[in-house]
Amino acid sequence: MPPEESSPEGQQGQQPQGRQHEPPAIAQKEGFPREGDLVLCEINSVNPNCAFARLEEYKGLEGMIHIAEISTSWVKNIRSVVKEGKKVVCLVMRVDPHRGHINLSLKRVSEVDKRQKFEQVKRARKTARFMELVAQKALVPKGIIEALERDFTEAYFAFEEGARRGAEALAEKGLEAGLARAIAEVGAENISFPEVALKASVTVSSYSPDGLGAVKKVLAYAEKAGATVSYISAPKYRLALVSSDYKSAEKKLRDIADSLAALCKKEGCDRFDFSLVKEGNKEEEVRTG
Repeated sequence: MPPEESSPEGQQGQQPQGRQHEPPAIAQKEGFPREGDLVLCEINSVNPNCAFARLEEYKGLEGMIHIAEISTSWVKNIRSVVKEGKKVVCLVMRVDPHRGHINLSLKRVSEVDKRQKFEQVKRARKTARFMELVAQKALVPKGIIEALERDFTEAYFAFEEGARRGAEALAEKGLEAGLARAIAEVGAENISFPEVALKASVTVSSYSPDGLGAVKKVLAYAEKAGATVSYISAPKYRLALVSSDYKSAEKKLRDIADSLAALCKKEGCDRFDFSLVKEGNKEEEVRTG
């Protein structure tokens, strides 16, 4: 699935006037950022010794980047680093709410920090769009974004939680039932989770008079437990399981293996081997019985 939008950084200085497809707005926060926060900014004006930037996530706030905080290397001309209209990620150095002053740093932001912030901004834009859809289904109280951030770190994660676990998981956090249901519905309708397919090889054999029946019973149990069973060559079979993440798929396959081993013992099977199929078709032996 292609990403919803390209990184804001990749759009610097390349947006013609009258662009038809602007990215969704970011939900605006009240108050001031905290010292140490990473914030997305747009450069408003550039002076010889500093630049002023609008904080896109906060209503009406502007910060100052001193030339000493522009780059880790010596800067002869500040405009060689920043220009009006450029989107940048800054670190909040100092905040004086009484005077309305915010000191920012550009040089103290690593490439990893920058990349993670742009990903967070993408999620924030999706959240703004999702909240518009929620408002069509339920009453949205003032300050809901901040409330969701307190409970889920980011408001977007509330939509993910609702999509995965339903409205009940959101109601457990204190959300009103109608609002929780609306967030869960919007999340389920708009968020798709990648699926992981995990495979395992099993060897099951029995030389008892009813050995074939015992093997069939073991394989039928694997299918009942949620795995897809396919024939390789007697006595080897393939188990496959699809899940939303690798860890849960691996845990479930291992749990199935434990149950199959116990069933094989009960049915008098002579051999049971289980191995996960890793990347490159390498198998990790985890049980022999």
